[in-house]
Amino acid sequence: MPEQLMDEAALSAEEEVTTVEKMRGLPWAITLSAANQIFAYLTFFGPMIVLFFNRLGFSKSQIGNTLGILYITGIFSIFLVPYSSRIGFKKTFMRFMSARAMVVIFMLFTPFVLNRYGEQVVVWYVMAIVGLFAIFRTVTLTGWMPWSQEYVPETMRGKYTAINSIFNNGMGFLTVMIAGWVVGDGENLNNFLYLFAASFIFAALTVWAGSHVPGGAPQPDAGKSHLREIFGTLKDSGFVLFLIGVGLVTLSSEPMNAFLPLFNSEQVGLSAGVAIYLQAATMFGGILSSYVWGWGADRYGSKPVMLLGLVFRAVVPVLWFVIPRQTDVSVWLALGISLISGVATMGWLIGSSRMLFVNLVPASKSGDYMAVWTTWGGITWAISQVLGGFLLDASAGISGKLWIFDLDAYFVLFTIALIVPIFSYLLLRRVREAGPEVSVGEFASLFFHGRPFMAVNAMIRFQRARDEQTTVMVTEQLGQSRSPLTVEELLEALSDPRFNVRFEAIISIARREPDHRLTSALCTVLERDEPALGVVAAWALGRLGDLEALDSLRGAMDAPYRSIQAHSARSLGTLKDDASMPFLARRLSEEEDLGLKVAFSSALGKLRAEEAVPDMLALLSEHDDRYSQLEIALALARVLDAENQFIDLMRAARSDPGTAYSQATAQIVQKYPDWMDQEKVDALNAVAEIFARGDLDEGVTRLVAELEDVPLPEQSAVIGLIRKECRQKLSLHMANRTDYILLYFLSLLYNDQMTEAV
Repeated sequence: MPEQLMDEAALSAEEEVTTVEKMRGLPWAITLSAANQIFAYLTFFGPMIVLFFNRLGFSKSQIGNTLGILYITGIFSIFLVPYSSRIGFKKTFMRFMSARAMVVIFMLFTPFVLNRYGEQVVVWYVMAIVGLFAIFRTVTLTGWMPWSQEYVPETMRGKYTAINSIFNNGMGFLTVMIAGWVVGDGENLNNFLYLFAASFIFAALTVWAGSHVPGGAPQPDAGKSHLREIFGTLKDSGFVLFLIGVGLVTLSSEPMNAFLPLFNSEQVGLSAGVAIYLQAATMFGGILSSYVWGWGADRYGSKPVMLLGLVFRAVVPVLWFVIPRQTDVSVWLALGISLISGVATMGWLIGSSRMLFVNLVPASKSGDYMAVWTTWGGITWAISQVLGGFLLDASAGISGKLWIFDLDAYFVLFTIALIVPIFSYLLLRRVREAGPEVSVGEFASLFFHGRPFMAVNAMIRFQRARDEQTTVMVTEQLGQSRSPLTVEELLEALSDPRFNVRFEAIISIARREPDHRLTSALCTVLERDEPALGVVAAWALGRLGDLEALDSLRGAMDAPYRSIQAHSARSLGTLKDDASMPFLARRLSEEEDLGLKVAFSSALGKLRAEEAVPDMLALLSEHDDRYSQLEIALALARVLDAENQFIDLMRAARSDPGTAYSQATAQIVQKYPDWMDQEKVDALNAVAEIFARGDLDEGVTRLVAELEDVPLPEQSAVIGLIRKECRQKLSLHMANRTDYILLYFLSLLYNDQMTEAV
């Protein structure tokens, strides 16, 4: 018995497909999918099939019924899945893919049947072929759906779907273009038969490529109580909501899509060949947008991509509503609408398929869930095709105009395709997705903030960059784009082993709007024992303005590195953290390091901490560095809420101090008209003249003497302290201390709002 258990365990381990094997098989999987796509377009799923049926004499109802047969057999999937599982999902796919290709051979005899037995018989003949094809297709899908979930790694689902879609649409684009050329005006039945004959080549390529894809091994124990397990999936409320939502989209959109070639041929006035080319334009739109949709799904989740794609799909019927009929520009407008339709459809397909495979279907129950999915899809698709044909025949008599809309037989289909997706949207937005959810609005806004094109270019270049210099340069561009699209790349740069890349990442993060993950990452850098980066992180957190960083910045005030303490204090002031005011004031009074004291003063100035003014004045008197003196003076000006006035006066004094001080003195005369008599006015005008002549020392001495008893404003304690300190220091230093001159003028010109420009 132990040996038997070991053998079973070894067999299980041998059959389990590793991620490396899956990744090795992905190119073959893409080849399989692309070849199968070409096969589908050349047979019953391309735009030419509707034109072919129409050429055979089918009514629109008969066309809808025939197309419906392709999907209605999906109801058998729930009964087939245990047998498919025991045979092996891969082997099931391979066998029945070959079988359904063989069925297509009988389509080559349709002209003979038509000529020999007439239109009624050929209808039943084609329906019989389609029915047999549909049965084999259902078995093929029953194997392929769970197998495809197995051979694609979950972390790459969105990217794989995008790349796969690019190849599928690229091959489909070429196929449809060639098919349109072969079909021509659609009058020659033999032209359609050439396409059916060519499909065998791609069916063989599909099977050959599938032989190289791993997974899909037989499961001998599968099938026990399978119906109970299959119907048990309907207890999954999220899965059921998804089924209903997708079903509504299918029922509303696919009737319109199926009969668009006839609409463009009959109503818009396009030839049969051009009507087929429109499908190529749809595929081209899918190609252009596939990577963006797939990238967005992997990074921001399936749900916003799915819902945004659905919103775009609801816009498409409106565009078909208003397209001009029978005009020279109709073909170009139809191509543009088809392009938009391709973009919308690709967003919907990538988002919904990723939601299904990654979020809703457990890998352990893939066969059961996929059987329900295939069955439900078959039912809804079949109904949609039958419904489309029925509605077209029933609406044949509609004509006229409603506002800007032309009324015809297709009006009902377009109306349904516009309205019903709204209900689907309301249902699908309730489907939960693992991890933090991004709303549709948030996802859409990503492409309108900052410079999205610059961001995308920088993101691509970042992933391709290898050497340090290039990576640093591209990291800088990530920040310059100021786009929320670049968050992941900046996080990656922040964890790069190269110091200069990490340093540049912090600078780049500081250039953009706050983001929760980036703020959290900077806080982590601040808390690490890496002072060179911790200093820059502390500065960046203040520049970002995200209050989420407050706890980390407060904690960094106890860091063993003075440089980190200083920058953290400055950032706390920048973030207006009033709760830190008592702590910073205490540190200012107790600290001995002058550099830290300047940083504390700067922070307290931004917090307008009046109780810290005496210590700030003492520090200003103690410090002998000119730039530190100006920074402390600016902090005192901020306490007075006079930063702008301080900067204006400082800049004016830097280029021409005499003129700046003269003009400030003249403003003092205007400030206190009730206090000054004519003698005082004349004296101050004389001081202004002294400053204007450039005699700064004499001007400062006379200014201090003339304004010794100038009245104080209300709540004047802080003003009184600053004026007194400035008068004392100016009497000693005269014009040698610009910082005291600036502060003295501000204290004299102060009012409660400080709205006057100095």
